[in-house]
Amino acid sequence: MERTEDNEFKVIYGMEGYYLPSNDAKGKTYHISILVKNAIGRKNLYKLVSISNLDYFYKKPTITKNVLTENREGLLVGSACQKGEVYRAIVEGKSDEEIEQIANFYDYLEIQPIENNSSLITENSIKDERELEAINIKIVELGAKLNKIVVATGDVHFVNKEDEIYRQILMSAQGDEYADEQSPLYFRTTEEMLKEFEYLGKEKAYEVVVTNTNKIADMCERIKPILDEKCYPYIENSEIEIKELAYKGAYNLYGNPLPIKVKERLDKELNSIIENDFSTLYMIWQKLVKKANDDGYIVGSRGSVASSLVAYCIGMTEVDPIKYNIPFETFAGFNGEKEPDIDLNFAGEYQKSAHEYVNTILEEGTTVKAGTIGTISTKTAYEHVKKYFTEREMTVDDEVIEKIAQGIEGIKRTTGMHPGGVIVVPKGREIYDFTPVQHPANDPNSNVLTTHFDYHAIKGNLLKLDILGHDTPTILHRLQEITGINPTTIDLDDNETMNMICSADTLGIPEVGTKFVRNIILETKPTTFDELIKISGLSHGTDVWWNNAQDLINSGTATLKEIIACRDDIMNYLIEMRIEPKIAFEIMETVRKGRVRNNRETHWEEYKRVMTEHNVPKWYIESCEKIAYMFPKAHAVAYIMNSFRIAWYKVHYPEAFYKIYFEVKPNFDMKLLNDKEKLLKRLQELEEKLEETVKTPCEYLQISSEKEECQLALEMLNRNISI
Repeated sequence: MERTEDNEFKVIYGMEGYYLPSNDAKGKTYHISILVKNAIGRKNLYKLVSISNLDYFYKKPTITKNVLTENREGLLVGSACQKGEVYRAIVEGKSDEEIEQIANFYDYLEIQPIENNSSLITENSIKDERELEAINIKIVELGAKLNKIVVATGDVHFVNKEDEIYRQILMSAQGDEYADEQSPLYFRTTEEMLKEFEYLGKEKAYEVVVTNTNKIADMCERIKPILDEKCYPYIENSEIEIKELAYKGAYNLYGNPLPIKVKERLDKELNSIIENDFSTLYMIWQKLVKKANDDGYIVGSRGSVASSLVAYCIGMTEVDPIKYNIPFETFAGFNGEKEPDIDLNFAGEYQKSAHEYVNTILEEGTTVKAGTIGTISTKTAYEHVKKYFTEREMTVDDEVIEKIAQGIEGIKRTTGMHPGGVIVVPKGREIYDFTPVQHPANDPNSNVLTTHFDYHAIKGNLLKLDILGHDTPTILHRLQEITGINPTTIDLDDNETMNMICSADTLGIPEVGTKFVRNIILETKPTTFDELIKISGLSHGTDVWWNNAQDLINSGTATLKEIIACRDDIMNYLIEMRIEPKIAFEIMETVRKGRVRNNRETHWEEYKRVMTEHNVPKWYIESCEKIAYMFPKAHAVAYIMNSFRIAWYKVHYPEAFYKIYFEVKPNFDMKLLNDKEKLLKRLQELEEKLEETVKTPCEYLQISSEKEECQLALEMLNRNISI
């Protein structure tokens, strides 16, 4: 990095790569330095990273000479460290002619502190430090002869000298037997670097340490690693198509002419969607959902997308926001300017087909899977540090271990893939304009491409479609195949089904089948579909039920109908209390994000004053102050609708329900379904495990989930049903 006159740093992007002078992927590789000079170089760097991961990966991603030469524009290529091609040629005693030929390939040559290369003495490749100095002197002379810039670099891997322990621990965790024998690759100051190279003479030392490094820096423009522009795909005439579809759907749903309330909201949403250039996004999703529906699969909406009347009218969601009083603002912002965050649940078995269909919709352009970056967790960091000292038979206090662990916590551990995220590159652009690509780290031989960068880094540039896989649409599809009953025709007011759910007899039913939710049902005693929606909000929120709504209901202060359950409840209620809609929206937003609870809302006292003046009860305001996170009502409605449908099958077609349930639970021991004695024994074992005091949250959830599966199996056997 270069510090400029305005005291800001100019970041010079690049990488240290594995360079292969031949095209044989299994040949000998050398380290190489690559720096980005400009925007062209950035794109070419991303190409190099991609090609090395996709086409020349052998134990590590490799850059061949041919590929580097083809994509060299805008880049500076340096000779790197003692593992570089130039340095190795000198160590191996190649002729001056050969060394010069090799060095001519590079834009600049590098020399590094003697300590960096001391391992060569240890391995008997070099006699002593004087010989290491001689190699650096030879590289300096080589640069002069070939008119190549020679720079002194530090091969920096950590900032402070004492930070070496972190790298040792990380390398040890990867099984490196030489983890403790690394070079001191810390960030040296200018003064330290000048002292390192004083054997070159004062003038030459200053040249390689200061003058030439600045020359390299001056060759590199000030750029950003990620483009500022937003490049979303465009479907021609999407503005016209969405309007026509929305009105056609609205007429079918609400009649023609439309009720004034519906028409006003529909026009408001359409104007917002079209003016903010969201038409194409809506139409992509509409086509995806329609294709899935045509293929016999329900698609479940997640998040707030079901807050949109347009989404309902064009078939993106089954949730009617008019019927359930869900404001569009919770999805699109008060002025409709917020970019739609659309996540849809496809059947797990259909997810791949949905991903592939995106390319058909867009006709041109490309898609890749959204990449993720996994980092070292607090627990893993602690384990790495403890193991490091244990293996070396060193006794270290827990406080010291924890302190060192903090130094490696959050470090990149691996790359991964978002379970349903698809990144769309529009026509006329290349993925390399934004990010390199690679295969998933856990499946390097697959044909799947993921972004090399974490998808969050490029979310402002490219469209990400969240095409998620979920059990519920799969279950409903298979239940329809067995029974012949289309789940969309099921009466959501069916008394028998409602009675079963409201009595908490809900084992095996998504959203309402866990012990936690069954307890909420027993305490709140719901009787209507609307109250089931409330329970979904309570169970998914943070600090919404416990120490909040639960206490209000049990004390008789408020009823299930009155308490806050979903984020939309706040806005709707405050508007009913005649508070200005914009203020009601702002209060809802600050509460649902936990800003009030965490004392980060500077306007809260003013909001409290407004609510008090409009006769909002004190308990309601205090409830707002306890909330950390709130579930969107649109999500709750969508989930409860499909949960109710599955519950309906359990009531009216129990054999089909149990059969499909256990079919989609591949880890369940199906032998237990035929042996009640073994099933009871396994259930007892799981209950004993849950009573143990030491277990991780993940283990607890796994045990609880298996216990509920066993309970459902027992329920099935007690009903004399076999599958």
